[in-house]
Amino acid sequence: MCQPTIQGKSMMPKSQPSLRRRCTVFIHVLKKFPIETCMISAGLLLITFSVWPEFFPGIFSEDVFDEDDATSGGEIEDIGSLAHQFIDVPVCVNNPIFHYSHTGVWVPECQTIVAEQHHKAWPTRSFILNLDGHEPRFDERRSFLEKHGINLERFPAVDGRIKFADDYKQVVEYDTKTGEKHVQMHWVKKGPEGSVVLKPGDRGYLTMGERGYLASMRAVLKMAYADESCTSIMVIDDDAVFSCNFGSDLTKLLSEPRCGACASDNISSPAVMLLGVATWTEGTYPQLSPWTGGKNILDEDRRMYSESFGMTTHCTNHNDLGFGSFGVIYHRTAIPVILKWLEHDVKPFDHVFGTLAGQGVFVRVANPYITIQDVRHTSNIDPNRKNQEDLVTRAKIHDWDLKSFCAPDGTRILKEETSTLNGTTGDPDTQGGGAGNAPPPL
Repeated sequence: MCQPTIQGKSMMPKSQPSLRRRCTVFIHVLKKFPIETCMISAGLLLITFSVWPEFFPGIFSEDVFDEDDATSGGEIEDIGSLAHQFIDVPVCVNNPIFHYSHTGVWVPECQTIVAEQHHKAWPTRSFILNLDGHEPRFDERRSFLEKHGINLERFPAVDGRIKFADDYKQVVEYDTKTGEKHVQMHWVKKGPEGSVVLKPGDRGYLTMGERGYLASMRAVLKMAYADESCTSIMVIDDDAVFSCNFGSDLTKLLSEPRCGACASDNISSPAVMLLGVATWTEGTYPQLSPWTGGKNILDEDRRMYSESFGMTTHCTNHNDLGFGSFGVIYHRTAIPVILKWLEHDVKPFDHVFGTLAGQGVFVRVANPYITIQDVRHTSNIDPNRKNQEDLVTRAKIHDWDLKSFCAPDGTRILKEETSTLNGTTGDPDTQGGGAGNAPPPL
């Protein structure tokens, strides 16, 4: 079996799921230039190493694999001994979950190293995305967080229902079997080659609310990045609720180097920390599928981290099936990567985290969660979204421990699980990426 090695010792975890694996070596062959970089597997922050020109002929010897295999991604059963001949670097990745979900190989996690004096910092600034007219939500959460030592600033959210209204047309359709009337908003998406009409369910379709959220995140991140004194920012949605002991919980979370890199002023790699997510499924781990991510692989992530580093952890790596952005800390170095992704409105905002993980950004999730979303209101962001407003049911699905969370007035949510957190209805256009929506069907 393919096992990357360093100094002849396997770096693979002792207890891998019993799956057949191969390491595919992708080598970009430039015949007129010396090869400088190879990678075991594809993309990510993987096993990167240098191959000196004088070793080039050995790689293509007949007893290894031929040039056709090299240029097309040839498969080798045992790359360990071969790699040892040409490389001398650690074998690890920033996000083993993401790597496993896309390759079927569990590679050890690179240890997050942050100087002791730097990894206990809190976010430099904290913002709430809040629509004009919904200021009471800001006031309530500012009062709550103020008691926990956090100065919450209001950032006016973009109302997608106003800004993008002219890009949509209302279409009435009737179910031929039931006769039921369905009203849909079709997006007339303009492009350099003309317009295309997208309806709900079409690939690339976004609601006005989702586009409003994307525009809000673009604006708040640009503003924060322009502030050179801002090392990191926390951004919350205005329907977020927090653990009753949020201040101490956040301190505990950020005091661990693995989790606190998002707020450090001394880290070489970009980092993001989600304070909570909505995971809808157990996942198929260890079986590879579009649904490999989920609760099962998070359990494995915690176990493997403990086995590798001899300690428990207050965060896990992000997985593809963790949705929502209702409470997130962004390190300054991650912001340009996100802004690049935001140049095109292609997916709801919370899809950015999978992209970041794939680019080697540290994307962690608090464990246990210290921020969740109040879902007890009807969302107008997506008229087709139904039956997702029962908080108790959602909490069971997502493993949200309601007894640990408090409403903005400080009362415990579990005692008031059938009441409304505040007097206003759902704020659809600040939930475009943070709502933790159910994943779309394949």
